[in-house]
Amino acid sequence: MLIKARRLVVTIALLSAVAGFSFGQGNSEKASRRAIEVTGIGIAHAAPTLARVQLGVQSRSPDVKTALAHNAAGMQALLAALKAAGVSGRDIATSEYQVLYVPEEGTPGASRPGYYEVTTSVTVTVREIERLGSILDDSFAAGANLSGGIAFGISDSAALEAEARAKAFADAKGRAEELARLAGVGLGRAERITELGGLPSVRPVFAAAGMAPPVSAGELTVQISLQVLFPIE
Repeated sequence: MLIKARRLVVTIALLSAVAGFSFGQGNSEKASRRAIEVTGIGIAHAAPTLARVQLGVQSRSPDVKTALAHNAAGMQALLAALKAAGVSGRDIATSEYQVLYVPEEGTPGASRPGYYEVTTSVTVTVREIERLGSILDDSFAAGANLSGGIAFGISDSAALEAEARAKAFADAKGRAEELARLAGVGLGRAERITELGGLPSVRPVFAAAGMAPPVSAGELTVQISLQVLFPIE
């Protein structure tokens, strides 16, 4: 059954159609066992508490030593700006260092030297979301000319996952109780619980005007589904 894009699985299992069904010569009785199995969904939301962004400097020169020197100077200025903005050294990690020789394209046979390209990037963890815009602004002003995507997260997701899990169980129990009422039967305690996984995501929420550059802080969402089996009493 599909209701509002949610799948509801209901299984009524009869392990023995008639109480007192005989098995073999022992004539042992097996009481009929019925159950309701449902899938509950729990969703929890929280504002991100940190952001990770890649920043770097790319330098080019026909002379490799010049390219290396320019890149090193640019990175020193970038790191100094990050530390001046209050970013701890433990939250700055080198993520890329690359030296390439790029041949210059031109007329075949013509002597046109290429250039060396030096790229250095760091992954920066910002633990004060409200300062992210100004930190990026300071980084670009210091000479950063490369930037990667911004990923928002939460320092400790365990509490958020626990909230989503509790909501998923409550949802499953509510569905099972409703089905039990419709069927005119009683419902026992949960006998089997299977977690189908969590689905973290970020829903964009635009930051207040005046942040430079503009950044969407977003809202962190965790979704967990539980498949729960309740015996019918």
